[in-house]
Amino acid sequence: MDQRNIILSALIGILFINVCNLSAQDINAKDQKAFDILNKAFGGIGEAKSYGIYFEGITYDVQKPSDIFSQPVYKVFRGGHLFANEKKFEIEVGKMKALCDGKLMVMINEEEKSMLIDSLRERSEKEMEGIDMIKILGEDFSNNGLSYEGIEKVNLKECHKIKAVFPNMPDYYVYYYVETASGKLYLMAEWQEKSYDVYWIQKIAKAPIGYDYNVNIPKNEIETLYGYQVFDLRFVSQDIVNISK
Repeated sequence: MDQRNIILSALIGILFINVCNLSAQDINAKDQKAFDILNKAFGGIGEAKSYGIYFEGITYDVQKPSDIFSQPVYKVFRGGHLFANEKKFEIEVGKMKALCDGKLMVMINEEEKSMLIDSLRERSEKEMEGIDMIKILGEDFSNNGLSYEGIEKVNLKECHKIKAVFPNMPDYYVYYYVETASGKLYLMAEWQEKSYDVYWIQKIAKAPIGYDYNVNIPKNEIETLYGYQVFDLRFVSQDIVNISK
C-alpha cells in the first residue's frame, strides 16, 4: 500500500484536530492573528469528543489550490467526510477511506485496490515519544509553525490565507483559506511531492448522532477481500510491527 496515501489520510485528521487543540499562549505574537482566525474557523472541535468535517470536493496532484475549481469533473471527488468520536473515526476522502471502531482499523486505497487492516495496539510512553505525530506537529506549530499570508481571492471568495509549516517535514506544508465574510474554513491545500492535494470544505459540525463505526471483516487472517489486496497485520506480533514502521 502507498505509504504517502496512508500518511495523507492520517494527517488530515491530525492537522484539523491539532490546530484546534492549541492554546493561545502556545503561539508567538506574530502568529496570533493566524491562530485566532483558524481557532474560530474550526469552531472548537478540538475540545469536542464527537465532530464531523464535511467536504464539498477533493482533488489530488494540482499545481495551485484554486485548480480544484477548474478541474474536469472526473478529477474531482465530490463529497467526503471525516467523522470522529473519541477512538472511533471514519475518513472518506476520494480515493482514500479509513475506518476505526476503537479496536480495529481499516485503511482502503481505491486507486490501488488495496486494504490495510490492523488492531489498535497499546504502546508504552517511551514508544509513543518517537511516533506521536500530534505531539510532533503541536511542537512545530508552537515554534512559529503558523503564519498569516494576507487576503487572497479564491473562486470569487475573499479569504484569509494561512500557512502551516513543520520543521520536521521540510517538504510538506499546508495552506488554509478562511472566508473573510463568514469566518468559515473554505479550502485546505497540502503541498507534498511537488503538487497540492486540495480539500474543499462544506462545513465543520457535529458527527451524526449514533453513527455506526463498526468494522465488518472476517475474524481470521485474510489476503484478499472484495477484490482488494489485503495487508492484514492483526496477527503480526507487536515487535515485528514496530520494526516495519
